[in-house]
Amino acid sequence: MRRIISTALFMMALVLTPSFAKAQNNDTFKKHTLKSAENTNTSKEQKVDRKAKQAPVRQAVKEEVKPQSKVNPTAKKPSNELVIINPCKDWLDFEFIELAGSTSEQTLSLTFNFTNRNVNERMYVGYNILAYDDNGGEHKCYGGKYFDTKTDVMISHTIEIPGKVLPSKVKKLAHVSFKIGDCEIEMRNVPIEWR
Repeated sequence: MRRIISTALFMMALVLTPSFAKAQNNDTFKKHTLKSAENTNTSKEQKVDRKAKQAPVRQAVKEEVKPQSKVNPTAKKPSNELVIINPCKDWLDFEFIELAGSTSEQTLSLTFNFTNRNVNERMYVGYNILAYDDNGGEHKCYGGKYFDTKTDVMISHTIEIPGKVLPSKVKKLAHVSFKIGDCEIEMRNVPIEWR
């Protein structure tokens, strides 16, 4: 009887062991699959979280490294182009012709055209001249010339800029202002044509 029981147990063990082992292997396989999936998902999430956390840190580091400038970055840089400011455009037309420089005499002559759009009147033109060259030299004069202007008639005029100017050092006038009648014309960055 013992032999029958032990044989039966042995047979059962043989029959059940592969199924039991297979079941255990399936559970183990499922557990490993779930764990690896969890690890894979976790590591992807961790990678995303890590990248998200590191990105602002990198930007913050870059912002700290930027040098602080005392100059306003939005401020306009000075232009080197000729600028003419005519506050009386409603009644006075102004046209710049040239700023000629004489190399032998070291003098400057400003030539321009103007047109009075108002009723005929006598105008004093080219007085209160103030000019600064690109080296900071100041040139002033209070004289001018009278013109009997007619409505809508263009007049050409030349003003002598006072003072001596060295052609080798001065290439433009940074500022020129003078009056036509009671209107002050202002010019910036006026190039000199040396002859």
